[in-house]
Amino acid sequence: MQLPFELDALAEARNYQRWVFDAVRPFLGRRILEVGSGIGNMSQWLPADDLLVLTETEPMLLDLLRERVPQYFGPLAGHVRIEPLSLGAAGPSAIAVLNALDLDTVISFNVLEHIEDDRDALGRLIGLLRGGSARERRLVSFVPAQSWALSDLDRYYGHFRRYSKQRIHDLSRELAPDAELSVTPFNALGLLGWVWSTMIRKQTTIDRRAVSAYDALCRYTRHVDDFACRRLRYPLGQSFVWVLTLR
Repeated sequence: MQLPFELDALAEARNYQRWVFDAVRPFLGRRILEVGSGIGNMSQWLPADDLLVLTETEPMLLDLLRERVPQYFGPLAGHVRIEPLSLGAAGPSAIAVLNALDLDTVISFNVLEHIEDDRDALGRLIGLLRGGSARERRLVSFVPAQSWALSDLDRYYGHFRRYSKQRIHDLSRELAPDAELSVTPFNALGLLGWVWSTMIRKQTTIDRRAVSAYDALCRYTRHVDDFACRRLRYPLGQSFVWVLTLR
């Protein structure tokens, strides 16, 4: 099976994956929907204690997720569902299935930038959460940051945008004015590498060796990075952790 290269290249970046998961873990509930699960790079870290729903648009990726669920979740595999979902063309039946699951968390990792009409997609996801019964329901979006850093590599992999804080604020206030908004920069060091590789050296593909080297490095640098972004509120990062909390 030929896997999408951008997913396959990041499959072994375990230290980076763990870091991303630790950044979103405080916002996760017990009935979780992941949008755009890909080959499961981040899915495997998500809790499946109650319900975890993994979604994709491509039949090939859905089949691969079904194969990997027992390996990823072991005895909790029975708590994991695989569902087809295309936010660009989510029909009433697909939405009805998901609405019936009483979700308290909807999460995505580097998905929204692939959707041309992200406003419509976000509206659908917020609608799913509004149907839930939990006291707190959260939309958690891990997205590429800094609109000025949009590069040819972004475009090569089908990215329509990178996000600015202003765009996040405007979309959040328009679609969920009653929600609590949190936006935290992530991976300040990685942004420097991104600028060097994509804006100065003009690379248009992911370098496996660079991914491997950075994965080894971030095991040691992540704590300084987190302190700068979370405690000192350093405003720049390669990504944003964008959280909307509905009550």
